[in-house]
Amino acid sequence: MRVLKQPAGTVIVRVLDIVTIAVPPALPAAMTVGTIYAQSRLKKNGVFCISPQRINLCGKLKCICFDKVRCWTPVDPLTSGFQRISNSGRSRGFVGLE
Repeated sequence: MRVLKQPAGTVIVRVLDIVTIAVPPALPAAMTVGTIYAQSRLKKNGVFCISPQRINLCGKLKCICFDKVRCWTPVDPLTSGFQRISNSGRSRGFVGLE
């Protein structure tokens, strides 16, 4: 094996070139695998997603509102309470807003 004496800056630039060439083609595949895995975990818990590409966005949400009659009221939806969920995914009980 032959060792070439190159300045550290040149070596770093070459390494970054290789990384930027290799990563972009693999990134969409990695995102797809992650989305499919997340979708299978959601399905096991009874959550069905009709738009899997939105799973990444939903991971950032802190609060989700569901309308049980499937149509939002035009003015100020009436909220009767909320269901608290712990970090472990277990329900911590319904809290009424009366």
